[in-house]
Amino acid sequence: MSEAASALAAAAMRFSNAMVASPEEAFWAWRSIAGVFFDVAIAHPEAMERFQVEVESHNLGGVVIGRVAASAQVFRRSSFTIARTGMDHYLVQFYRRGGYRGVAGERPILVRPGDISILDMAQTLHTEAEDFENITLVLPRPSLAPLVPVPEALHGVVVEGATPLGRMLAGHLAQLQECGGQMSQAEAQPLLQATAMLVAACVAPVLASRQDSPAPVHTPSIVLIRRFIESNLAIPDLSPETLMRQFGVSRPTLYRLFEPYGGVASYIRRRRLERCFQEITAAVPERRRIAEIAYGWGFRNEAAFSRSFREAFGMSPREARMAGNLRPVPAPVPEGEPATTGWIRRL
Repeated sequence: MSEAASALAAAAMRFSNAMVASPEEAFWAWRSIAGVFFDVAIAHPEAMERFQVEVESHNLGGVVIGRVAASAQVFRRSSFTIARTGMDHYLVQFYRRGGYRGVAGERPILVRPGDISILDMAQTLHTEAEDFENITLVLPRPSLAPLVPVPEALHGVVVEGATPLGRMLAGHLAQLQECGGQMSQAEAQPLLQATAMLVAACVAPVLASRQDSPAPVHTPSIVLIRRFIESNLAIPDLSPETLMRQFGVSRPTLYRLFEPYGGVASYIRRRRLERCFQEITAAVPERRRIAEIAYGWGFRNEAAFSRSFREAFGMSPREARMAGNLRPVPAPVPEGEPATTGWIRRL
């Protein structure tokens, strides 16, 4: 086998009921694969005897695309799961067959056959899926977030399969999955950049129709202001007044720009909390004390920080750190672990 062929073989993974002794074993193997994203459960215990799953996935270099056909099940992603897995990606899922309903963050979500949904792995989820077949593209946040006005609003977006944009995106994902095993990672990289742009273009009308999307009058200055905030989150004195002086905008204009985010102060506080959450749950050998992390990201009062953290994530900073301790530290893929799990942990 040539080096190129060997590399392609190493970048593909397949799994199905035929590879194990029983439907129950198939479920637990699937649960291990999907566990990097979700806590998975069977809706009814008696359905375990009939559980079926088939997975085929490809590692395209920083991006994973896979086809999954499986029996009905429940998917959950709580704050604890977010801390445990450490995933910070988007899932773009085209449902060829079946679908699901539930709640993405605080929004109800309904996906029908033919639809494409976007899920943000930094946000919570609770859905119930019927028997389904889908194609899932795992995109790193930096590849998609800069292409949309409000990245946080992507969670739970559904592009209906009956629309022209839905058909176009569905066809592209299907072709990407079909050809994924035949491309080298070098060949795939330019295509993946174009794919992220296509996803952003196809979801744009849905984002624009959401009430919490920025109005058309919002100018690119919101992007510059957000970049400034990101670069200065550790400064305790960062405030609306700081931004008004820096960008020469009035208070009403600034508040109007940040209205979709719940206000300027709310946006700054949430971004600080998210940075703290990432650092508290990071699987690294040496970590700062929780109080040091809070002060390091601009919080001035440890008790107020703890209250805000619990309100935002449903757990205390200490509980989040304990959850982060359960996250596997990146290491060579252990024997017997599904290849997809190892790829995604290293994205």
